[in-house]
Amino acid sequence: MIDAAKTLLIDLLLGNDAVQHLSPDFVAASSQWLRNWLQRDSDAITRAILDSAGNEPLKKLMVEEKFPVLLQNPTFSQELLQLFAQYAQQKERQKNVVDNSNIDVKGNAVIGDNGPATDDGYDQKNKVSGSTLQAGGDVRVGDQNLQAGGNIHFGDVHYHGAPPPASSQGGAASSTTARQLRDLVAAGRTGDAINQLRSHTEQNDTHLRDEVSQLSARWENLKRRERIGVINYSEATLERNQLNNALLELIGGLG
Repeated sequence: MIDAAKTLLIDLLLGNDAVQHLSPDFVAASSQWLRNWLQRDSDAITRAILDSAGNEPLKKLMVEEKFPVLLQNPTFSQELLQLFAQYAQQKERQKNVVDNSNIDVKGNAVIGDNGPATDDGYDQKNKVSGSTLQAGGDVRVGDQNLQAGGNIHFGDVHYHGAPPPASSQGGAASSTTARQLRDLVAAGRTGDAINQLRSHTEQNDTHLRDEVSQLSARWENLKRRERIGVINYSEATLERNQLNNALLELIGGLG
């Protein structure tokens, strides 16, 4: 676990491909947490290296040298365990993902699910990255989940009579927006969810506008405290969870 944790910290600091598929909020918060620890009691040159673009070999060496010393700090060790647990949860939000592999099959190759369509909330699904895929037959990447008791139409539907009542349209739109916002929260994209909710309430649900503005201010304040290192990882995680719960309650009030 120690070696895996050190590798994760290097990937976070350098922004390597291994963390590109994770939640942007998780990556940003974890990277800032690591920088705050690396910069403690450091000289100006160390801080300049961390703040500058590039310098990947020096940054990697810095993590490798400081990591054993930081592990002796009980607070760092506890926060590292929490970070690694969250990282494990992030990795579980993948399905049918092929990374850095060589695949050679004689027949057809299928990457995806068969069955009814579901809103499974995965961050990544049905993806081939950095891999070689060879097949002697057909290749399909994606779910095959079209099911219907009647006809399936692709194309425009034109109404020649009166449109549906405005209240029904508004309710359907709010329901769709709420589902999209919940997906963002589930994916760890709290900032994106707040921004989209603000845009929605400005135009459609003005009764929630003030509450959303207050929540947005709390979110920005949390990110600022994380950047300047005045809040530890445990406290930030707790506050982020509280913000997510409050956000989900507001989403439930749409429409």
